[in-house]
Order: sequence, then structure tokens, then C-alpha cells
Amino acid sequence: MLRLMAFLGTVFLSAVFGTWLSIRLAKAKEYLDHPNAIKIHVIPVPRLGGIGIFCGLLSGFTFLFWEASAPDRSILIVSLTALLTVLIAGVVDDVYTLSPRWKLAGLAIGALILAVWFAPPLIAPGVLGGALSFLTIIGMANAMNLIDGIDGLAGSIALIAFIFFAVLFQVSEAGLAAGLAAAGTAATTGFLLFNRHPARTFMGDSGSLLLGTLLGFLLIRAAHLSWTHIWSGLLICIVPIWDTAAAIVRRLRGHGSIFEGDRCHSYDLLYERTQSYALTISGMIGTAILCGLAGLAVLFGSSIIFQVIVTFLLLGLLLIASLWLGVFVPEKLQSDKHSRAQEAKLRQS
Repeated sequence: MLRLMAFLGTVFLSAVFGTWLSIRLAKAKEYLDHPNAIKIHVIPVPRLGGIGIFCGLLSGFTFLFWEASAPDRSILIVSLTALLTVLIAGVVDDVYTLSPRWKLAGLAIGALILAVWFAPPLIAPGVLGGALSFLTIIGMANAMNLIDGIDGLAGSIALIAFIFFAVLFQVSEAGLAAGLAAAGTAATTGFLLFNRHPARTFMGDSGSLLLGTLLGFLLIRAAHLSWTHIWSGLLICIVPIWDTAAAIVRRLRGHGSIFEGDRCHSYDLLYERTQSYALTISGMIGTAILCGLAGLAVLFGSSIIFQVIVTFLLLGLLLIASLWLGVFVPEKLQSDKHSRAQEAKLRQS
């Protein structure tokens, strides 16, 4: 227990110190996230928080390295190299605002490293397994990037997923993967001290892509165990996955580019309905916790029927909530609907 506390404390403090340094650097160099039409904040905010998260992860990986076996050390070195590659791509984007093509190229290098080394034979052999692993990491990284829209949201979603992954791997006696999830938990917690509302820093693409890549890697590690672990892991990560899928559907229905941002994500629409940051973040966090619990229910489920029922109940609730919010409705139709509602109010008054 003392070693665990020392591990978590070291990672947490490293993330806190790294985030503090990143804020100083961003302010000194004016690497700030400025308000625009699709952003909620109204003042420029430093956006290199991913550096702080990586500092925490680096200390955690180092801690694990000295106690790991030779095969596990290889896993740590390769995965850390991939995460560093993604971090660099994200930092460059935060500083210079890369085009989506170049940002994707940097992310793809890190994803390719992980896919080549750790493609799970359980899913598919050889090249096909590597391709699916590659797409998993790319998809999770972009999903976390898209859900990073309000103070503390992406960090909180990642934190909850890391906690449930740590439990999943610990009960499955996958010690190294549990350690990686625990490192993600402590590093994200250290960052969130500065990202809670009102945020003193944003994680930026350097943070969202980094966290998404690590979550994608944990999904791949789960795929090395069993199909049930894959199923459970997907439910743990379903909130950003669902939000991204809804964004793709919405943008295709609106005949626009799937890469063009909008303000119709689940958190945007929930905030619009409640006009409360506290209710919005609480609703999103509560949903993430429910999804994590469903993931563990599937893992511990005694029968396939129970696992299917839990999954369909969860997906049904997510679908009902999405239809209520209107996350599948293109932004133009959302705007037209809002304008008509405003006109009706004016006529009544």
C-alpha cells in the first residue's frame, strides 16, 4: 500500500509541477487559446496543459520501469515513445495551429508504433489486427479531442475511464496495464487542479490527443485478454466515442465536412438547455460513471444474456438523451429552430 501511495503521489506531484511550468511557458510565449465562434470561454487561456500531463505519465512510467520485468520494460519504452511522439505533434499544433492533415500525420506515427508492436491476435491476425489497433488509437485520440470543449470535461472523462480501466486490469491480474491506468489517473488529477472551472489552463491538443492515445492503448491491452474485456473497455470509453459518432452523423446530415467544428456536441447542447456549468459537467461526469459501471457489470456478468441486456439498456439511455438534446441535428437546423423560438417569444411579449 505504501508503494502504491508513493507511486500515485509521485505521478500527481509531477503533473502538478509540469502543469504549473506549462502555464508559465504559455503565458511568457503567448501560446494562448483565444475565444471564437465555437468556443465557450471569453478570455485567452494558456493551452499547453498536455505537457503537465506528460510529466506525470513520465514519472509513472519511470517508476514502473524499475520494477518491471524485461518484457514489460520493452512495452513501457515503446509506449512512452509513441506517447511522446503524439505529445510533440500536439504541442506543435497548440503553438502553430497545424492543418488537420499534418496533425493527423503526427498522431498517425504514434498510433502506428503502438499498432505494430501491440496488435492483439485475439481480434485479427497480422496486418488486419494492426490496422484495427491503429484505427482504435486514432479514433480514441480524436474522440477525446472533440469532447474537450468546456473546463474540466475531457480531463474528468479521461480520469473516470482510467479509474475503471485500473479496476478492470487489476481484477484481471494484468499488473502493468493496471499501473498504466493508475498513472493516467494520478496525472490527470494533477492537471485537473488547474483545469477546473474557471480554468487556469487548457490541455490543448497536446493533452487531448495524449490522453486519447493512452486510452486507445489500454483498449488494445484489454483486447489481449478476452472479448469480454474488449466489450467492457468499449463501454468504459463510450462517452467520447458516442459524442464523436453523433458529430459525424450530424455533420454528414448537414452536408458539411466531418472535420469542421460546431457547437452542437452533447455538452454544448446540455449547457444551452441548463445554462449552468455545474449541471452540464455533473451530467457528463454522471454519464461517464454510469458507462464505467456498465463496463464492469459486463466484465463480471455471469451470462451473455445479462451482458447484452446491460449493454442495450445503456445504449438505449444514451440514445434517448441524445434525441432529447438533439445531437444528431445539423447545426444550421439547430440555429433555425433557436431563431424561431426567439421570434415566438418576441411575439408573445
